[in-house]
Amino acid sequence: MDSFTDYLAEITGGASQAAIARVADLDQSNVSRWRKGAKPSPEAVIRIAHHYGRPVPEALYRAGLVSEETAKRLRVTDAPGLSSYPYPALLRELGRRLAHAEHTPHTIQSPADYGEEPSPDDYDLAAGTADGPIDRPRS
Repeated sequence: MDSFTDYLAEITGGASQAAIARVADLDQSNVSRWRKGAKPSPEAVIRIAHHYGRPVPEALYRAGLVSEETAKRLRVTDAPGLSSYPYPALLRELGRRLAHAEHTPHTIQSPADYGEEPSPDDYDLAAGTADGPIDRPRS
């Protein structure tokens, strides 16, 4: 696994320590300590993930706060909708996915093709067979 600072560079497009500290609502010295191997707080990781439009379990795993298995099992039920993400984060994610698609030899058909854990609801939604809100249990 890469370091958390490698992950930050990847998701922020190389933003400065000061910019990352502002997003996490911390002093810049905290971000500097992460470069030296200190672990960030879960709260800071979650704020960063939300700001940059990344899945919280992924960010917690990359910060070394949860195992990969735990990150895969975590399901954030109260995740914010896309409209709550800043436009730059949405555009970065769109760019990342488009770049990935250019290098993918097959048609992308599911979230798993992006390395994301698919939900059974994703397939129902794509097939047009979803009954009402996705998060509601079916009877």
